[in-house]
Order: sequence, then C-alpha cells, then structure tokens
Amino acid sequence: MRERATWRSRDGNLAGEHSSWTAILPALVVACIGTGMFNPAVSAVALGSVEMEMCGLAAGVNDTFRQAGVAVGVAALGGGSPPSYVDGLHQAAIAGACSHSLALDAA
Repeated sequence: MRERATWRSRDGNLAGEHSSWTAILPALVVACIGTGMFNPAVSAVALGSVEMEMCGLAAGVNDTFRQAGVAVGVAALGGGSPPSYVDGLHQAAIAGACSHSLALDAA
C-alpha cells in the first residue's frame, strides 16, 4: 500500500528518493541567490587585483578554476553510491544555508 506524500519521509529527511523536485526547490532558490551574490564579487576581486592589461588573463584564470571546481564536484558526487549522495546532499544543504546566513550577517 502506497503512503500519502508528506513533507518528511519515513527516515525523517525532508527529501527522499521518491520525492518530487519541488521538495528541493527552496534549497535551489537559496543556492541561486547565493551564487548570484558570490560570483560577481569573486570576478571583481579577480579583475581588480591585476593591471588593466592583464584583465583578460585574470578573467580566464578565474573561469578556468571555477569550471575545474564544478568538474571535480560533479566527479566527487558521482563517485558515491546513490544513498551516500542523498545523505551528502542533506548535509550540503544545511552547510549551504548556514554559510549563506553568515554571509548575509557579514554584509
């Protein structure tokens, strides 16, 4: 017999393997806001730390390391089994929410 969908799964987590995509929508919105606040600041630091003649190089290095970080993150998450990925996603969402709130306090 199938259970009715609730906000929490049987193991107490907010999202499970059979959850709808809307279960993680609030975390995605917070992540997008954080990314929108973080990326322009990092680009400004990268471009502001070099002379005008080297801005293209600084932008290229910044983007290269950002893409490499994304690739390493995807590889690290993809290397685990699905249950460990879901457990890690819950911990990452909590850590992201905490760091986002700290960044708002600092700003």
